Amino acid sequence: MPAACILSTTGRRALKARKGKPRIPCPRPASILIKKNLTFLHKLVYTINMTRQNIIQPEFDWASIPGQKYDITSKSVFRAFPQDVARYLMNEPTVKFVEFIDSELPLVETREMDILMKMEIRGTLTLVHFEIQAGESTHQRMVRRTVGYIGRGYEKHGLPIRSHVIYLRPGAGRNDPGVYTQSDPGYRIHIEYQVIRLYELDGQSVLDAANVGLIPFAPLMQPPADTEGIAWVQQCIEATRGLPLAPLSRPDYLTSLGILGGLAHEPNAIGALIPKEVRMESGFYRLMQEEARQSVEAETRAKVEEETRAKIEAETRAKLTAEMEETTAKMRQQVAHEAAVKSILTVLDARFQSVLVQGLKPAIEQIEDLQNLDQLHRTAIVAPNLEAFTETLVQNGNH
Repeated sequence: MPAACILSTTGRRALKARKGKPRIPCPRPASILIKKNLTFLHKLVYTINMTRQNIIQPEFDWASIPGQKYDITSKSVFRAFPQDVARYLMNEPTVKFVEFIDSELPLVETREMDILMKMEIRGTLTLVHFEIQAGESTHQRMVRRTVGYIGRGYEKHGLPIRSHVIYLRPGAGRNDPGVYTQSDPGYRIHIEYQVIRLYELDGQSVLDAANVGLIPFAPLMQPPADTEGIAWVQQCIEATRGLPLAPLSRPDYLTSLGILGGLAHEPNAIGALIPKEVRMESGFYRLMQEEARQSVEAETRAKVEEETRAKIEAETRAKLTAEMEETTAKMRQQVAHEAAVKSILTVLDARFQSVLVQGLKPAIEQIEDLQNLDQLHRTAIVAPNLEAFTETLVQNGNH
């Protein structure tokens, strides 16, 4: 049979044998591609939304009250009963409350006094300032702050000013001198303010006087000799019965007492003294409960985001590594395949120097198994003629 006929038959038979075995994978369905290509953001948002639905709503923990809430609670009591509080703490029984005034002071960085009131003291309009300190503060810092308030308060309002620093927590403020002195001749400055440490005050006298403005602070004061701990807080709560608490509601009033008392006594033990139905009627309590819920949700969301991000990144790295390894293996296979085909054609061209050699290339390339190509390379070296090699090639194509 002529070589040209053999070649033609070989090509057709080899191609027919390999038909239905394409080397390029078929495209995947669109739905699979969409799922595969979900972005990191899609997965993260989905996981967070699912987790939010399962977040346990926390019960309010009296022991976890943020520090600024003591400041806010104290201010609310001061604003509800300004005259009662001022008369007791200033020891001025005839002082008359006039109005609250703007406590923001002129600074590049805005500073605001805790409580600033205009009051009439023995016929003279006077500014009365209370600064509330829940915990300890270095005396240098508190002196500088208070003296600054006094100076800027006078600068803005031009009235006499009486300034006070109230320390709520037991033991706080022991080193606050309540005075600033500059003794340079010709530049002498002497500024005083009153330091009030609640734990040094007699709590029973506040209860006996039924001072509605001070009773929420009474748990922080000195109890009677025969009463201590949570029993003193219970006594303070009992003292509120029948008192005119307006403008605060009884739930808000008791909640304020409970929050402030937590600075000196076990917070959750105080919470147990105030019935839950009373607490739930307090707008202040509900606000803190909502803030606690949002805090837990934010912490949970952040944790879920971090865990989800780490998990997706790990999965992505593993997937990319697998794909890179697979791609590298395919590239190596392709390079080895191309080298094997080239070697066979080089041997055939060198031995037989026939234009028909390149016509065999498509059939040789259809053989993917490297071992078969290696065997075919050996055949190319020892075959007596091109026709003999072609017959061997046809047999390989049929396997």
